[in-house]
Amino acid sequence: MPLTLIHSRKKTVKSYWNSTFKYVVLVAIGLCLTLISIPAQAHLSLSSSSGQVSVASSTRGLEQGRILYEEGRFAEAAEVWKEMAQIYEERDDRLNQALSLSYLSLAHQELRQWVEAKQTIEKSLSILQDPDIESDAVLLAQALNTQANLLLHTGQSNSALETWQQAAGYYQQAGDSLGELGSQINQAQALQTLGFYRRSKQQLEAVNQRLAELPDSTLKAAGLRQLGVALQRAGDVSGSREILLESLAIAERLGARVDKSATLLSLGQTAMDWGDRQAALTLFEQAEQAALTSTEQLQARLNRLRLYAEEEKLNQLAALAPQIYQQLTELSPNHDSVYASINLVANLTHFNQPILSLQQLSQLLASAVQSAKDLQDPQAEAYALNQWGKLYIQTQQWTEAQSLTRQSLAIARTLQSDDITSQSAWQLGQILKQQGKSKEAIAAYTEAVSSLQSLRRDLAAVNPNIQFSFRASIEPVYRELVALLLMIIQIQRL
Repeated sequence: MPLTLIHSRKKTVKSYWNSTFKYVVLVAIGLCLTLISIPAQAHLSLSSSSGQVSVASSTRGLEQGRILYEEGRFAEAAEVWKEMAQIYEERDDRLNQALSLSYLSLAHQELRQWVEAKQTIEKSLSILQDPDIESDAVLLAQALNTQANLLLHTGQSNSALETWQQAAGYYQQAGDSLGELGSQINQAQALQTLGFYRRSKQQLEAVNQRLAELPDSTLKAAGLRQLGVALQRAGDVSGSREILLESLAIAERLGARVDKSATLLSLGQTAMDWGDRQAALTLFEQAEQAALTSTEQLQARLNRLRLYAEEEKLNQLAALAPQIYQQLTELSPNHDSVYASINLVANLTHFNQPILSLQQLSQLLASAVQSAKDLQDPQAEAYALNQWGKLYIQTQQWTEAQSLTRQSLAIARTLQSDDITSQSAWQLGQILKQQGKSKEAIAAYTEAVSSLQSLRRDLAAVNPNIQFSFRASIEPVYRELVALLLMIIQIQRL
């Protein structure tokens, strides 16, 4: 996923916060039929830059929006940044207006509000590219990063690649080497989506060489971690592990705890890809111990829970699940807690032996649906509704299951999301088949198959190595559709 670089504009021209870059982890497409990963939003970390810094009181609004954004409260962050953009426009502070609009576009992107995201980033760039405005190169690079992120998410990979190349040029012009490297990692992702895997690998290798030349720092450790994750997505498990271990070693030498948990989590995922589940479990346990925030701790626990569920270790599940449940009931509703609730239920619905009561699981999903609505996150709402419908299938409450699944499917269609559409349409087909509504079931299965075919093309563009596991995941959909069609043919022949 793209690396989003954020720079908080200060009152004095040429003075700004030099931001570290962090990884944007969205819902993993490859897990659409099994488990939903917590999508950690783009972080907007701030670190002091060189030069004189004059902090105006008006920047508190931008900082407030940043905090809300990092907490996953995207709709609230959007409101704050929208208000700040209006305030700066009234003050004729064009640069801070442009910065506010760039941030606002990121919030709109998280909310899947593509039209609004496009309008705000285009307005931001029009201000920054005005010949009468003296713009910071870094500020312009950051806005171009935001635009490229939008282009990639709306299927315009070529344009995204070109825009990230422009951003890298401005970072280079400003002497911001880490910003430049972040844009180059993003370019590698765009190359992957376009199917240029050799060029993508060459780009990542070049980034690695440049990072190796830099002295140890927390920023270098963060950059290596993002590189390791990018290599992981590209299917280079061995290379990913090597880079992530280097990032971890630097963080430990510096005594830097920030990002250590995230690096351990990424290493744990690499160990799973490697097939070493025991090593993965150990790394997830270490990530939990190193966690500085409740969100990091929750992510580590959910990864452990997933391993226990896959290996059907019921005793460990019975011990860990209540801890996660209690933590979720105490967390303020945000983007991460919604997906964590969905993940917890998804991991516990495959066992005859109850780990948590059906009432607890149902209440958790009801809260997740409401929180997603409050957060204006339709994608999370669709996933929560789908999982809630799945829970009712277990109790054979077909009417409730059908209603919830149809709601999920309706949202997925509006979002034009193939991953949610395929999942909900398949589930609806199963429900309708159980109710004896064969013709309606065939229509639902057919829609699922159509969405899966589109999704398969997207997955192939991301990583060719995922095609085998994807084929194994979708086989039941095709098999059930064919069985239903054969049954109808047999009935017609009688």
